[in-house]
Amino acid sequence: MNDEEVNQKIEELREKRKARDQSDLAKVLSLREGRRLVWKILSMSGVFALSYAGEAQWETNFNEGKRSVGNLLLKDISPETELAMKREAANDKLLNDVELRSIANG
Repeated sequence: MNDEEVNQKIEELREKRKARDQSDLAKVLSLREGRRLVWKILSMSGVFALSYAGEAQWETNFNEGKRSVGNLLLKDISPETELAMKREAANDKLLNDVELRSIANG
């Protein structure tokens, strides 16, 4: 096999893996539980927050690293699915707040 053929095979393998990854993510996001988990990962990564941590440059760098991972994931999610996850997360928060108030009020 010459270099061109090797490069072609490598590129085909990359494309297969990329398609598989996209399919896997689509399957996960088709489930409410999957969207909830992905939203939690995105939130934990700080993708919706500022990375800057004041004087602590190391903390800012750490936050940017987490955010970078979240952004890599977010770029593969459609705007419609992102919006659905935001709505579901807001609804879950409201229900949680109502339950907490109910517990607090006895």
